[in-house]
Amino acid sequence: MQRTNETLSRFYTYAFSALLCCFSAAPLTAQDKPTPQEAARAAYGRGVEAYSAEKYQAAYDQFTLAEAAFPSPNIELMLGRSLSKLGRFVEAKAMLLRAQAGSNAPKYANTATLAGTELAQVEQQLAHIELEISNPHGDESLSINGKPASLHEPIVIDPGSVKLELSRPGATPAVKQLVLAAGATEHVVMNVIVPEPAVVAAKAEPVAASSNEPMTNPTEPPSTEDQSRSPWLRGLGFALAGVGVAGFAGFAGFGAYSHGHYAKLEELCPQGGGCHPSYQWLATKGRTYQTLANVSLIAGSVLLATGTTLWIISLSPGRSEVALTPTGVRIAGSF
Repeated sequence: MQRTNETLSRFYTYAFSALLCCFSAAPLTAQDKPTPQEAARAAYGRGVEAYSAEKYQAAYDQFTLAEAAFPSPNIELMLGRSLSKLGRFVEAKAMLLRAQAGSNAPKYANTATLAGTELAQVEQQLAHIELEISNPHGDESLSINGKPASLHEPIVIDPGSVKLELSRPGATPAVKQLVLAAGATEHVVMNVIVPEPAVVAAKAEPVAASSNEPMTNPTEPPSTEDQSRSPWLRGLGFALAGVGVAGFAGFAGFGAYSHGHYAKLEELCPQGGGCHPSYQWLATKGRTYQTLANVSLIAGSVLLATGTTLWIISLSPGRSEVALTPTGVRIAGSF
């Protein structure tokens, strides 16, 4: 009995001591918890070590933790640098702009300077796309590499393989696959055509001949005076004329692009002074668009004239002949 009491006494003593330790340890744990500034400072230090060791993904992860704990322009600067090293230049530009915008305080003056330097380097790595929709309807949507993109903002992307997908309701998307170099600018023309609904022609019912009408010889050829040109000839005339009008539209569009590039070049290069070599692409683009405009004008004129001629021939009775030759289209007929 005495041993049992001693055992119980020891058990209660140990249990009370353990309970006392738990209550006394709780305030110490709360006091040892780091503040947001301390957590951010620790993660920032680990990020700097990883960045110095060229472990840029690990550095980005640590700087992200620091930013979540206690944001600052210095952390945003290092995030932008890490993203640039990882080749994610679009995200790097956005982060560096944040760092620059938040560096208004005097103590962040050096941070603002460094962010501006990094931004200039990142801008040289970005690729640009000039997207032209040749027949816009206003309901198109664009995705770049599978992600939705705006049609109302300049397209700035990371260099490399790029997939453009232009969609419209009820139509098959138009897809363009490009490979862009750092600093490149590419002009892309896209269009999505919604297929016209199929028209089913009504089956003509035979009309019984009246017994009072005179019978005609079925072997007698129909009079050419009551017949017009074959319908396909008229359709071909409309088609060629339509393409010719499109050529004039192309002349206007490419001419506008050419004028815009030359105007930009005159704006960037002072009168009487030299022009920086980096603006050479503007002159090259301007000449290219001017050549395309001239070709569109000539082709549009020829096609419009040919289409008009075919349409006039289709309206008159007689026999006509249209043939494709190695040198063009041969049209012959009698009116």
